[in-house]
Amino acid sequence: YISARMHLLFHLSVLLLQIATAMALPLIRPDSIISSANLAISYVESCPHDANTDETVTLFIHGLDSSSHTWRRVQQSLTTPTIAIDCRGCGNSDLGDHDE
Repeated sequence: YISARMHLLFHLSVLLLQIATAMALPLIRPDSIISSANLAISYVESCPHDANTDETVTLFIHGLDSSSHTWRRVQQSLTTPTIAIDCRGCGNSDLGDHDE
């Protein structure tokens, strides 16, 4: 038998552990958009807290029927800056005109 107080303490400790773990992860910036006249391409940028601005940036490109979200955990695990793009017509990117 677990009392309501013990149950609450358990859930609070799990929540605190999740917060502590999240604070150690690199900063994942929300989707950003690069726009031209007829096309908007979405990307997600990750910048570790201790990243050097002169470091090489890794670019991630997803496969068919996917999005930049595919790379989210990989971006979080790396200690270097990364960018994951949404290809045309995927994720938050526009499909654009077929003529372009």
